[in-house]
Amino acid sequence: MPPLPRRLPVALPSRRAFTTSRPLLKKPPAPAEDNSSEEGGRLTQQGVRAELHKEAQRRLVADYEKWVETAGQNFKYPLFNEPNYAGSYDPITWERKQLMGAQDVPFPANRHFRVHPVLSDEFREAIWESVVEKGRSVRQTSMMFGVSLERVAAVVRLKAVEKKWVEKEKPLATFLTKCLASMMPVTHLPSHITDNASKDSKDSNKPARASRNHENIQELLVHPFSTAQAFIPASESHRFTREDAGKHFGLPATDDAVPHPSLIQLARDQNAKMDQRELVARQAERDRLEVEKKEEGERKKKEIAEKSGTVVENGRWQWRLQEAETGKVGIRYGVPHQDRKRGQYKVPRKVVVP
Repeated sequence: MPPLPRRLPVALPSRRAFTTSRPLLKKPPAPAEDNSSEEGGRLTQQGVRAELHKEAQRRLVADYEKWVETAGQNFKYPLFNEPNYAGSYDPITWERKQLMGAQDVPFPANRHFRVHPVLSDEFREAIWESVVEKGRSVRQTSMMFGVSLERVAAVVRLKAVEKKWVEKEKPLATFLTKCLASMMPVTHLPSHITDNASKDSKDSNKPARASRNHENIQELLVHPFSTAQAFIPASESHRFTREDAGKHFGLPATDDAVPHPSLIQLARDQNAKMDQRELVARQAERDRLEVEKKEEGERKKKEIAEKSGTVVENGRWQWRLQEAETGKVGIRYGVPHQDRKRGQYKVPRKVVVP
């Protein structure tokens, strides 16, 4: 057998030479970013904004100082005989408006809000004299002066308290009235009513009336019953009126529910183009019937008071004293109530179903 050939050494390749993965190389450090330019730009923008803001503030202060020296003098030295609101002046020229009703707007942005005027002291005194001294009813006084029924009643009560205080020499806060008169619109007593007041007697049927009302004297409050929906069948030939509507809602007709029904009838007579004498005669007849109705009510009230016995008044309290015989009036005095006796049940033992 021939001898085997001698093996020569062979250099085997290393494992690293045949690897397919890339060597893990360390990333070089990123160069440091230069933020100085961005921060400088940001600071520059903030500085510009701050300067603009300061400039705007300086401009506003300058405008305000200019306004104080020109238009602001109207409010620095205000008028004391009429209202001095911002809405009383023109917003561009700041000249006082002379239009009717333009001086009653305190807020220029809200043109619908109007300041309600107050009555002057002379006006309140005339109302008190008409009711107390001349004996007119509150309704007649309301129609005469153009003031609502509630305000007439309030003026009469407050004037009575004021006169009592004057008699007792108590001090009155008149400075409050003067302040209100200087801050709010004031309704003064019409001159034609002042001139005719001396000519009207106590039983006058045609007192002078104000040409312009202080407020709406025919305002009718909305009743809760009238806010509900109602579907009412009606024929085409039937004329549906306010009386029919009030009947279905269980309310009186609007013509009868307003504070002054006679004014509605007077307006109807005027629309019918009646003669002036006939208008005056009809109104006098309505006033006469109203006076008779009032006197009849007072007479009935007096009869009831006389039948009920003697009335002793002491401040807010009233005692009615009647003649009676012992044993004929109610339960005998001195008998205790049943729940104070022994053996009586204090707690109900049964339920009474109606």
